[in-house]
Amino acid sequence: NGPVCVGGTFNVTTTAVPVGSYIWTLNGTPVGNTQTLTALPASAPGIYTFNVSATDGIGNVCTSSTNVTIHALPSVNAGNDVSVCLGNSVTLTGSGANTYQWTGGIQNGVPFIPNSNATYTVTGTDKNNCVNSDQVNVSLLFAQTPSITPSVTLGCLPLAVNFTNGDPLATNCVWTLGNGETFTGCIGASTVYNQIGCFDVTIQSTDVQGCDTVVTFNDIVCTEESEASFYVSPGIIGASNSTVNFFNTSSGAVTYQWLFGDGESSSATEPTHTYSTTLQTGFIATL
Repeated sequence: NGPVCVGGTFNVTTTAVPVGSYIWTLNGTPVGNTQTLTALPASAPGIYTFNVSATDGIGNVCTSSTNVTIHALPSVNAGNDVSVCLGNSVTLTGSGANTYQWTGGIQNGVPFIPNSNATYTVTGTDKNNCVNSDQVNVSLLFAQTPSITPSVTLGCLPLAVNFTNGDPLATNCVWTLGNGETFTGCIGASTVYNQIGCFDVTIQSTDVQGCDTVVTFNDIVCTEESEASFYVSPGIIGASNSTVNFFNTSSGAVTYQWLFGDGESSSATEPTHTYSTTLQTGFIATL
């Protein structure tokens, strides 16, 4: 019932002889003595000639032979093991057969995005309907998380900042600095912030594994600017009302220096100062 593939089994049978006896040989070696030999192993490819000799009940002898073709299994190859960055696609392609069926719902030669480490098996069938299989491992690579360090995180306008990249092996780095400027280079980046606020910095890079990653560092640099503002009461002084109260309406400041215009000063937040009115003149107070 051949042809058959290596690893399978096959039968050989001859016509019935009345009150017969049978001798089967393969390459001169006896292999059986029944009309039908069943489940013979197909252990190696080739063409095998089976001879049978049948003797009936009155001593007549007749012989016959048949050839059995055993096909080799296809040399199915799933390809080399693959490492792929998370989120990237991979294509698995089998070879060595005519048609292929993959586990995991994978289609031969069609890209897909793996979501975990996995082993995929491909089963290939050749033109003789012989089947063989092979496996390939797909491993996920996780991009290294970039780190950056600013030379200063808080300062007054204009604020010059130098950023250092914490990954010395990174490549293809593009910085978005939060103030409308971009910078290309992996050692670091520099910019000047001319507006008040906090700024996000984004770095896009490729790590040593070849994986691309984008990370945004929120509010990594902030700028500030103080505004001096005050009013006084009274604004006109004389001999009977020479004490002036200073009311501080400044913003963005934590320390103050007052110059009262008469050579005196104060570091209080809202000082009170008494002027001399003997000169009958005015004073310019500065915060």
